[in-house]
Amino acid sequence: MKNAYYSINDAQTLPKVSEEARSFINSLPENFALLQKKALEDAMAGNLENLDKIRLGRIVPIPDRSDVFHIIAKVNFGVEERKLYIFIPKEIDKDLRVVVYYHGGGWCINAPESCSMFCQDIAANTKSVVVCPEYRLAPENKYPAANLDAVSTVEWVKKNISNSSGLKIFLAGDSAGGHLAASTALHFKDSVDGVIMFYPALDLSLGRRRKSWGDFAKGHCLDADLMETFIKAYLPNEAASQNEDASPLLARDLKGFPNSLIISAQCDILRDEALEFASRLAEFGINVRYRCIEGATHLFITKPEMKEAYCNALSEASEFVLKNSE
Repeated sequence: MKNAYYSINDAQTLPKVSEEARSFINSLPENFALLQKKALEDAMAGNLENLDKIRLGRIVPIPDRSDVFHIIAKVNFGVEERKLYIFIPKEIDKDLRVVVYYHGGGWCINAPESCSMFCQDIAANTKSVVVCPEYRLAPENKYPAANLDAVSTVEWVKKNISNSSGLKIFLAGDSAGGHLAASTALHFKDSVDGVIMFYPALDLSLGRRRKSWGDFAKGHCLDADLMETFIKAYLPNEAASQNEDASPLLARDLKGFPNSLIISAQCDILRDEALEFASRLAEFGINVRYRCIEGATHLFITKPEMKEAYCNALSEASEFVLKNSE
């Protein structure tokens, strides 16, 4: 009998933005999505000034904590020097595990600092080392640059972090980072121990938009037209969207995909493709747990203002890592 933990549970109520999510949305600057879209369009035309300002504004200080410290390693993946942010809990289990976490931001913005809250919390909760790469960003570095850096990070972990009793490796990420976690899992398949995807982008082909894409197209933290612009900035052309590492949902063969946890936001344009991917994994006999957080919108994993959704997701992720470390 299949483990009851692995199940697909969609939201049980009609979509309604929660109070905490609504409060967060109302706190966003005017034209939040439009300003990002315009900056991306300017960058694709060769003017990076406004995009660089947005990027700089997203780099927040990493909180000082007594239970988790961090170091920054400089590595060369064969193209240029990159940084790996490594979060180390004060207490580490003898059976060492590493969570490789890919930050979100539409492949174009954000940095490891933007997801440091989650990296520290998952490190403390599971006594795991967390490695978060500073992968190359688009539009300066289009697909497959970020994907190659994502794979190189796991290769670096395998080479540089070891344990006598065997190393457990988990891949995780939010939004575009969830996409990179899924893409990297397709590359490694049987050689990683689990994948955690928070509201991931899984199908980048422009002709395959699902119902949630229209239902939450505006005013839910990630506008549909902004997401379209992210995709155009990331991909060199529409044909590239058919590649499985660009659109993991289109992968023909999911056999050997690692045990997976997929957490979606109920009021989010990417919700339906997350559910569809969970269903496809289950069809291939993969252990997958899918949870849709009711009332949540995009961004909750990196924004402390959406505390209830964040805590639910952190609890799910912590349980998943510990369960798959047994």
